[in-house]
Formats: sequence, structure tokens, C-alpha cells
Amino acid sequence: MYDYNAAIELMHEYVKNENLRKHMYAVAEAMRQYARKYGEDEEKWATVGILHDFDWEIHPNADEHPVKGSEILKEKGGRRK
Repeated sequence: MYDYNAAIELMHEYVKNENLRKHMYAVAEAMRQYARKYGEDEEKWATVGILHDFDWEIHPNADEHPVKGSEILKEKGGRRK
């Protein structure tokens, strides 16, 4: 599992569109709030939110997104804590 800061670095590596980045930050914050509401790990949920569309610019179709993103995470090791 990526920590939140590593996830942001990865997101910035793959996402260049500022509006998509804003969307991902908004989703991360919403996920953080849901985690707080349900007594879950806020950083973990926010990390999932920040990464949920990181592969969209390179795989913008339902056949590849988010499957290809998952493969990228696996290739990079998926753990950065």
C-alpha cells in the first residue's frame, strides 16, 4: 500500500491535467471524511481516493481503466511506506 505522499507523487507522475488532479484531490478528501465517519484508516482511504484515476490519461476507456492502473501499481511494487 502506498502512503498518501507517495501516492501523490505517483499521481503527479501520471496525471498532467490540472482538472483531473483537482478531481482526484476532491475524491481523496471525500474518502478521508467517509473513513472518519466509519472509524476507518483515513490515510488509507485518502490514498485510494488519490490513486483511483491515476491511469485515466493513458487508459481512458472502460476496457483498460483501472485494470491497467492496477498492473502499473503491481509493477512498481505497490508498497512505499
